[in-house]
Amino acid sequence: MKLVLDASVAVAAVRPSEPDHTAPCRLITLGPRAARRSQRIAGQLRLRAADAIYVWVALREDAILVTSDREIVARAASVCRVEGP
Repeated sequence: MKLVLDASVAVAAVRPSEPDHTAPCRLITLGPRAARRSQRIAGQLRLRAADAIYVWVALREDAILVTSDREIVARAASVCRVEGP
């Protein structure tokens, strides 16, 4: 199962001192084409740029977006699968 983790969940995953520390993560780089696609997602879903990147990665990787941000859950659920941590 593939998951896309927002920053708060990702930090907990990679820092052993965090209370919710779990498994290691894989980093994905963002090039100009991906940035443009993320920009379109941001406009379409009315999301902040960083949040739109999470959605883009979830779509690209056919993954579940894991976030505790209620705004992302509400706005991105129409285009990708979104769950809380």
